Amino acid sequence: MMKKVLLVLMMAALCLAGGCKAKVQTEETPFDMAQAEELITRVEEPVLELYGKETVPRIEYDALLKDMNMFLQEKAANIVDTFFDGKELADESIQELKVVQENFYPTILHNGFEIAEAKTVKTTEADGTVTERLEIREEYTGDNEKMQQERFSRTYIFKKEENAFLFEKFEGTLNYMGTEYDALKNDLK
Repeated sequence: MMKKVLLVLMMAALCLAGGCKAKVQTEETPFDMAQAEELITRVEEPVLELYGKETVPRIEYDALLKDMNMFLQEKAANIVDTFFDGKELADESIQELKVVQENFYPTILHNGFEIAEAKTVKTTEADGTVTERLEIREEYTGDNEKMQQERFSRTYIFKKEENAFLFEKFEGTLNYMGTEYDALKNDLK
């Protein structure tokens, strides 16, 4: 009897030490590329409007943030604020915000930037909990040597809640800073 108890205790200790892992099942399904492009364009098209502007009235900045936040779940500032000086944004008395001209936010509306993959990932945990997310990955496929060296990749991740995909986060490169990207900014499809 004592041997059985020791054997059970030893097996339990091994499981706790990492020998036993709960089984997680993951299922990936391709997502419609046209729908993926439509989703991403909702984020990236308003950003293009900032290119070429020297300044933006604060009221226009606030409206842009508000519009994009409806889609990006209050995370639009992660994108929009890269186009502005943080000190100016913090100073409410400044009503004309200078646009940072050195900022380059690659979009699928620029030549050479494409959606490389769109897929849903459904995960079932050992306890039966099911989560689903949509991942849309962009890559640079053009012939600009600088961008080829950068190996641009950005993934938009949306979490499924109540039959809708809601933006959760980005992974990868959000933007680039520097005048060496000026030619790419103006190279639109």
